[in-house]
Amino acid sequence: MPPQKGRYYIRGGDLFQLTGEQVEQFLFRIHSYFFLRDSSFWKTELDGPITSGNRDEEPLQIGNSAATPYILNDENAADFARFLSVIYNRKYGDFSRADPGDWVVIFRLAAKWDFPEIQALAVEHLQIHEMELVEQIQFYRDNQADGRYLLPLYVELASRDEMLGLDEARILGTETFVLVQQARERLRGQASSSDPMQNPLPPGIQRADIMTIVSETFDIPLASLL
Repeated sequence: MPPQKGRYYIRGGDLFQLTGEQVEQFLFRIHSYFFLRDSSFWKTELDGPITSGNRDEEPLQIGNSAATPYILNDENAADFARFLSVIYNRKYGDFSRADPGDWVVIFRLAAKWDFPEIQALAVEHLQIHEMELVEQIQFYRDNQADGRYLLPLYVELASRDEMLGLDEARILGTETFVLVQQARERLRGQASSSDPMQNPLPPGIQRADIMTIVSETFDIPLASLL
């Protein structure tokens, strides 16, 4: 059974991508320009060795026809269309039609395929919708997000007065839980509080010092935030 045309089957597109399982496949025809420009992953995947000395004149080495599409084995048509809706957004800067579930998918694919600008856009929209702190950490880790997204969350977790709860510890996992505890102790000089569930930071501690201690504990360079 031939594949159906996906939502984004665009006249003039030079990159053909196939999603879905054998029983229901969708063929997309899009522009490689955006993928080559914005993603180091796709630049490696689609660009072959240069033979003419001019990369812009070289044909795609894969996915260059409907007969030989690039196959996205692990992705379905709906999720891929959500991702492409950012690139082919008809209302410049207006993403009001995308809901939190859409941005979760968009972020996942942007992280997977190394689209840093789309990652940042997804984070901007996800922050509008409240998500528990440890859930954000789990989400970013599950999607192998860059340290610049995780470090501020670890800083917040290590800085807050409240001790980590049991449910939070389960979500974070043993390694991250231990690192958070280590950062909390370093920030407080291992001082204990009279309230077993509250342990505020010592007065006068500077934000820069907090960032440095947490970044060292988690081995995430502060430069990642730049």
